[in-house]
Amino acid sequence: MTTIEVGKSYYQKRGPLGAVRRVLAITEGRVEYEVLHGPALKKSPRGVCAVRKFLAWLDGEFVGDDFARLDGAVRYETVLVQNVAGEALFRCSRRRARFYLRKGFAVAVDDQTLRLTDATTEKKLAELYGDRLSPFFLAVKNDRCVVCGTAHDLTRHHVVPKRHKRKLPDDLRRRISNVLFVCRRCHDTYESQQLESDSLDPYVWKDHFVAAMRPRFLPDGWDIVLAAQPNAGE
Repeated sequence: MTTIEVGKSYYQKRGPLGAVRRVLAITEGRVEYEVLHGPALKKSPRGVCAVRKFLAWLDGEFVGDDFARLDGAVRYETVLVQNVAGEALFRCSRRRARFYLRKGFAVAVDDQTLRLTDATTEKKLAELYGDRLSPFFLAVKNDRCVVCGTAHDLTRHHVVPKRHKRKLPDDLRRRISNVLFVCRRCHDTYESQQLESDSLDPYVWKDHFVAAMRPRFLPDGWDIVLAAQPNAGE
C-alpha cells in the first residue's frame, strides 16, 4: 500500500496532461499540498483533501523536476516477439506479452523478449499478414514525434480523422497504421492547415499529411493501408 510523506511529490497520469503535487503537511487525516504541475496549477495552486482521497488520486511518487515527461499520450512499453527459430517477428504490448506467457504460447528469453513455443501462432500471423510483419511491426512506433523527433508532449494523430471513423470499413478502423505519434506543437501546426474533405480514401489523407508536414521520423515500413494488428498495443 502506498504511503505519503511530507516533502515528497506524487503524480497522476491518466490523460494527455500529467499532474504533480507536493505534500506540505498531514494533520488529522487531511493532506495539505501544493500543485507543481498540471491543469490545476493556475486555478488552485494549493489545496487540502482527505488522506484517502489523496491516495486515490495519485499513481505514484514523483522524483525530479522533469514534469514534461508526464505530458502527452501514454506511451506503452513493448516487447519483442520471436518465432520458434529465434527470429524477430513483431512487437506487442506488455499486456499481450503476459497473455502469451500465461497461455503457454511463448516463453521469456529476457525481460524485453519472448519466443513462441510452437509454430501455430506464427502460421496464423502469416495467414493474416503475409510478409507485412516486417519492418513496420518490428518498429517502435510511440517513442517520438514522427515530424520533428521530439520525445516529449506527444499526442496521437489519426491520419484519417476520427470524425470519419464510423464511415470507414471495419478493418481500417482497427489499423494501427492510421495512428501516428505527433508532438502537440506539430499537431497544432497540422490542424491549422487541416484538409477540409469528406474523403474516405486513406491515401488522400496520407498524402496531405506528408506534403504538409514532411515527417522525417515515420516508423520503418509505414503505410496507411497496412493490415490491422489489434494486439500490438502501441
